[in-house]
Amino acid sequence: MSYVGITRRISARIKRVGAAGPFAAWLAWALGAIVILLGWALVTVWYAITLLLFNVFLFPYRLIRRSHRKQEQLQQAELATMQAMMINQQRTLNERKPPQ
Repeated sequence: MSYVGITRRISARIKRVGAAGPFAAWLAWALGAIVILLGWALVTVWYAITLLLFNVFLFPYRLIRRSHRKQEQLQQAELATMQAMMINQQRTLNERKPPQ
């Protein structure tokens, strides 16, 4: 459902009907213009409803996911820091060992 899609479909039908004669072409274009406007109104309402519903219901979900991703990132950074500290501590212990 898009403005371009509705216009293309209706225009294709108008061209098929309009090939019958000049009066049929004029009538087809007049009715087609009305149908295109109604289709655009329908698409506009559809977009408004879906955007409103998705924003209302998905906004809290996005906030939760964002905080979850941030928490995961902090955990990974903390794990990397702890691993680096352990490696450094092991090096220090190995350097202090007296040779046997």
